[in-house]
Amino acid sequence: MFSKELNNIERKKLIELSSIRKTNNCEVWVYDANNLESIYASFKSMQKAADHFNVDYRSILKHLDTNKATIKNDKLVLFFSKKLDLEYIKWIKVENTKNDTIKLWVYKKINNELVLINNNKPTFNSKNIAAKELNISFKTIAKYLDTNKSYNDLLFYSKEI
Repeated sequence: MFSKELNNIERKKLIELSSIRKTNNCEVWVYDANNLESIYASFKSMQKAADHFNVDYRSILKHLDTNKATIKNDKLVLFFSKKLDLEYIKWIKVENTKNDTIKLWVYKKINNELVLINNNKPTFNSKNIAAKELNISFKTIAKYLDTNKSYNDLLFYSKEI
């Protein structure tokens, strides 16, 4: 929505911007960061890739076409918006990044005892997923993560305690 009618120049600029913007609808190709082999058939959208890896689509967007490797489903992968040809693969320099998706162990305080709420498994695959399911903010989880301080009788850890 616009507060006034756009002139021709403004419309052209808007069309240019929208055509270069990465969108949730772009196809996603996933490559093994160790040998640059395609490891999945392409995903029809970032959301479908995100669903497969059980992460928020912004995690895919953040790494798309960056040559920055990230760990998803216990694999070091790269995300691209197109199928890579052999000539391009020769020139790729993979940048390793730390795993930005932190598995979350959530404990509940019951009678002054800590009880893992998911049978000795990581409770959530990411802070974003935990925030959505627990109906609390991402920042709240980040604030209390690994602090030994509880929030609504919940304690958040990046590893099992």
